Amino acid sequence: MTCGGPYVHTTLDPSLGTGTTVVADCGQTARRCKMTRTITWPDGRTQVDEFEGSYKRRWMVVRAGTATTTKPPATTTVATAAS
Repeated sequence: MTCGGPYVHTTLDPSLGTGTTVVADCGQTARRCKMTRTITWPDGRTQVDEFEGSYKRRWMVVRAGTATTTKPPATTTVATAAS
């Protein structure tokens, strides 16, 4: 997956190990499009309509890990026999 653009929002995620990053949303650049529709009626008249659409920029969202990767020491229980 290729993502680009300078607009990056980083969210800290304790479920990921430190140094691990995950792209949660690739984002998109702002876009604008224009469409022209031409209608020709049976009597020869024409009608031209123009439509414009635009899409706002969406920031790329990156999750960055904050959890430690070391495991806590294991605990052991020693059972003693009662006499």
